[in-house]
Parts: sequence; C-alpha cells; structure tokens
Amino acid sequence: MSLNPFTARAGARAPFLPGVYGTEGIYLDNSFTSAYHGMQLEVNRRFSKGLQFNTSYSLMKSLDSSSTTTLGGCLSNPFDLRSDRGRSDFDRRHAFVFSGVWSPAIHADQKGFLGRILGGWTASGFETIQSGSPVTPVAGQNTALDGNICGGSAIHPNQVGAIEREHSSRADMITTFFNKEAFATPAIGTYGSAGRNIFSGPALVSTDLAILKDIRVRESHRFQFRAEFFNLFNQVNFDNPVANLASATYGRITGSQAGRAIQLGLKYLW
Repeated sequence: MSLNPFTARAGARAPFLPGVYGTEGIYLDNSFTSAYHGMQLEVNRRFSKGLQFNTSYSLMKSLDSSSTTTLGGCLSNPFDLRSDRGRSDFDRRHAFVFSGVWSPAIHADQKGFLGRILGGWTASGFETIQSGSPVTPVAGQNTALDGNICGGSAIHPNQVGAIEREHSSRADMITTFFNKEAFATPAIGTYGSAGRNIFSGPALVSTDLAILKDIRVRESHRFQFRAEFFNLFNQVNFDNPVANLASATYGRITGSQAGRAIQLGLKYLW
C-alpha cells in the first residue's frame, strides 16, 4: 500500500504550528546546545640540540543535539527533542598526536666528501592515533509518516539488543562490524527508540614522515631533496560501517581512507 495518502496529510500533524509551519523545515532552536568535558596531557620539547617534539593526549567527551555547521538540522523525533542529544559527530574518546623534528648537528658544515654525505639531513614526523568516530543508526524509511525533509535518514530505529560483537578476523569485522540484530525498523506511524551516535566505528592510526637533505653548493646556495611519506606503514583506516537498515550493505564497512602515498621533490635555494 502506498504511503503517499498519509504523507500528503503530514502537514496537519506537524508538531510546530500544524497546517502553517509545515514539516519540511529545518529545526533551529537554542535547545541545540553542546557540552564538552575533557582532560589533556602534553609533553613538549623546544628546539634544542637539533631536536624538537610536541605530544598530546586527550580523553574527552563532546555532546550536542546537532553537529551541523549549517543553520539547524533534521529532528529524528520532533516530539522528543532529547532523542537527538548524543555524542558529537566529531567526538573521539581517545586522541593521541605526536609531531617532531630532528636535525642532527653531525657535519653541519658539510666539509669534505664525508660531510657532504652525512651532513644536512632533517627528519620530521607526525603520528595520529584516535578512537573511532560515532555512528548513528537510521531506519532508512520514514516510518513516522511525518513529512520530514530528511525522510528515513533522520528516523532512528528501535534498539532491541546489544550493539557490539566480537570479530573473529578482519574479514569478519568488515562484513559485520556490529550486531545487526540490535536494531529493528519501527512500526508504521511511530518513531524509534535508538539514540544518536550511540556506538563507535573503527579506530584510526596514521604515520607521516618527511626526510630532507640539503646539499650545499655555495655559502647561500643549496639543493634540497625532500621525500614525504603519508601513511608511511600503509595502515588500513576503515570508514564507519553502513548503519542504514534499508541498505543492502547494512552493517558492512564499504570503504577506507587513503593508503600510503610517496611524494618526492627537488628544489634549488639561493
């Protein structure tokens, strides 16, 4: 049976100014508040004897009702605004970052054949380790028949079981990242009970490295060779799993971030 006769009368059932405001508006209100709690530890070394580094670790939790950078967002349940309050889209429970530069003073003047080979090197690196980003399950269909402009991508499903599951292998994790039976499609005319951003996707680990070699030609002239390695160890950082109950790939990880990339460069400075 087509749902069109029901959705056509959705405007009369709108919770905000029925028949006047309509249901296809974007909600904007001061109830879209946010809160952040966190602890940050830092260990830094200023540049001395050719070495400098910065490290930081954050244990945090960010909560809001909408992480959109535009004016407002769709409501999963306009009759219960708190159902959209949850972890921010950018929340990472654990985050570690390291960056550093090492320029050994060995043969800095680059005199002689050995000095030309061993002198003028600089290495810099950047390490990032983060917990997974939040995931919001969605029903994939507008079971509430409320005319929401975001349709099924805004309606949450019902949570009927535990979300997390053990992974026997990487292939198993990719195929079924979370317990798909934990969610069920709400009955027609109802909203789901599951919250927003209620579980986390895969973690992220990435290492970047740059190696520079200055080759002095004259007092103020030099060649500079640069080799840059992005995601040096070619670590696989998976995207979040599909959490749309109506999708054929529901529960599956379908993509990942970029693999290792190498960039080489040579320039002349004077």
